[in-house]
Amino acid sequence: MNRRMMVLWLALALCAGLAAATHDVRSFGAKGDGRTKDTAAVQRALDACAGTGGRVVVPPGTYLIGSIFLGDATELHLEKGATPLGSPDLADYNAPDAYPQNWGSKNEGWSAKHLILAIEKKGVSITGGGTIDGNGRAFFDDKPQFVGKVCSCVARAAG
Repeated sequence: MNRRMMVLWLALALCAGLAAATHDVRSFGAKGDGRTKDTAAVQRALDACAGTGGRVVVPPGTYLIGSIFLGDATELHLEKGATPLGSPDLADYNAPDAYPQNWGSKNEGWSAKHLILAIEKKGVSITGGGTIDGNGRAFFDDKPQFVGKVCSCVARAAG
């Protein structure tokens, strides 16, 4: 590889590194107090990565959210003590026709609403020591009436 080509590759790598910015959800208005609906603020931080990719940092706190959509080459990083908490209000989640693959089952008692989506995206990751709490307790009675295997509504982000 000649010197000119090497300089070009290094310049491209530097530009790619600069394009992958880090965005703190609090800089976009998220409160993290567990009472304020932070969906719009978190989505604005994710949208700031649209097209170029990047890292969205969620600092410690409880972030009440509905559906959020991750884009290509986006890392959602949950710091230790950060908890995205699913809103108890179904109106805060995606519409049933939000994307073609979406469907639910009234017979089995589950909707077509989701907390975190990355539909047909590449290079998406959720990292850190935080906890994703889907808040299933807000949607089910003590003895849910549905068919099928019950999945946990709380997940830990990958290290």
